[in-house]
Amino acid sequence: MSIKSCIFDMDGTLLDTIGDITNAVNETLDSFGFKKITVNECSSYIGSGTRALLNRAVGKELPESEFSVIFSEYMKNYRNNLLGKTTVYDGIYPLLARLSENGILLSVCSNKPDDCVDLLVEHFFKKDNFFAAYGQREGIPVKPNPYFAERIIEKSGISKDDTVMIGDSAQDVMTGKNAGIKTLSVLWGYQSREKISSAGGAAFFETPHELGDFILNGK
Repeated sequence: MSIKSCIFDMDGTLLDTIGDITNAVNETLDSFGFKKITVNECSSYIGSGTRALLNRAVGKELPESEFSVIFSEYMKNYRNNLLGKTTVYDGIYPLLARLSENGILLSVCSNKPDDCVDLLVEHFFKKDNFFAAYGQREGIPVKPNPYFAERIIEKSGISKDDTVMIGDSAQDVMTGKNAGIKTLSVLWGYQSREKISSAGGAAFFETPHELGDFILNGK
């Protein structure tokens, strides 16, 4: 396998966003009389899109009429504080530079709302770091559905055999499986090795440097 294209997850992989997400969730929960959640609880709720996050935070499946109001409030709160606590993980900038210098195509496939993905990419990364960046869009299923991963593969012109999904969650492993590509799982994010393994994850990396070595050298 010669890796020529890397599809990155965002939250828990490129960026540590949990502080801002938790604050926005709790501001929203407080507005509607729900109990606030901890950072650890929020970490366990993210990865499957905003609908799943909010339903898990309130502890029940919300009817559409109620969900739409809470969703709008959450998005307002999150957009207003998108950059408050979010940081790039140590080693990510050198990793991206190293991969780009070796001609590897880079992209983002996230379950975060698409406009937030764009804002975060623009703020934290050079615009030319990623040839494509996709987030959650209305009417399109979120990961582990492979819709956007497959769009990225088509846009890259690189075969599935030479493309990898990189993420910190079971959802990323399943996305890779559904798209027919290998997944490289990182352990500096929000899900445990055990949870990722339960979805079939088998290639694990402790640091961005270790990940880069594998991508470039196969070891």
